[in-house]
Amino acid sequence: MKTCRIKDDEHYQEGFSEWVLGPHEFGNQVGYMAMGEMGPGESRLMDTGKTHEEIILVMKGSLDTDDGKAVKKGQAFYLPAGGRVTITAGSRGCAYVTAGAHVS
Repeated sequence: MKTCRIKDDEHYQEGFSEWVLGPHEFGNQVGYMAMGEMGPGESRLMDTGKTHEEIILVMKGSLDTDDGKAVKKGQAFYLPAGGRVTITAGSRGCAYVTAGAHVS
């Protein structure tokens, strides 16, 4: 078993503004996990592309999606392959974890 601390500088991917564990740490291209933090009112585009799908779990605070959904701490939503959604952190900001997989 290999353990990792996700919030290390070596796991931060600036292009996504997230800390990511997956291919580099575990030597496979199948699954990955990411963690993101957003300040109050900050927005971010979540885009799975054609070859990924993700489950996004809010760990702290809340967020709103651009299609009108309010997602609170402990709630999650699914973003299928080809999915795109803009999320906006609530008044206290938010932290989230994504679990993703390559689907093709």
